[in-house]
Amino acid sequence: MLLSGCGSGPSSPSVSSPTLTQITTTAHYVIHSAPGDSVNRAWQDAYYEWLLGALQLQPSPPLDYNKYLDRAHLRALTGRDTNGFAEPGTTRFHTIWSIDNHEGVHTLVILQVGWPPALFNEGIAVAHQMDPVQGILTPRWNGSELRVLARQNDAAGRLPPLTSLLRSTDFFNFDANVTYPCAGSFVRYLIDTYGLARLKSYFATAGFDDAASVTESRFLAAYGRSLTSVWDEWRAWLQSGS
Repeated sequence: MLLSGCGSGPSSPSVSSPTLTQITTTAHYVIHSAPGDSVNRAWQDAYYEWLLGALQLQPSPPLDYNKYLDRAHLRALTGRDTNGFAEPGTTRFHTIWSIDNHEGVHTLVILQVGWPPALFNEGIAVAHQMDPVQGILTPRWNGSELRVLARQNDAAGRLPPLTSLLRSTDFFNFDANVTYPCAGSFVRYLIDTYGLARLKSYFATAGFDDAASVTESRFLAAYGRSLTSVWDEWRAWLQSGS
């Protein structure tokens, strides 16, 4: 998760937190890992190539995939208490997972499209949490389809009001297991309903630290409709079954 977690500074390397001295290259990645650790390289290259087509992106310089043994290992070396994060504007991301379909999305989107507020930034990453290698092209969060999770959260009253999600700092105040799949479902709806071009147009003008009013005005300029009206439309679609 991009920019999640804070924690204290990194600790010194130890037997339980070895440095990432093992370097492996693939067609699209430079993988940095601890000795004996690994990434599913064939899957990762296939996902990268699929993602370029899905988001209509250009090939990038190799991405720096920093792979950690577990959350404690990542925290020890980076000071960040999270499962993963990307470094905005660089080719570097960090993760505990042997396959990545989230942090690398952030990396490519920020480099080539833009860095919008967290609702959209996390949304576009979660909207592409798919497994094209296995033919799974419906995005999922913890194994469940986004639309199902978003519908359940909305029906149960767990979905925060849109106004509480527009600033990045506010977005991260809520339960990630609610906001992330809902953001992913919303962005997936935007792409499928209004097309990728409008989303990319909005991203190109947006900033991660935009005020709520700025987000609303920039969304209106890109879509010709208010963000509130499209959000309400998405919520109605969640419950519709169509």
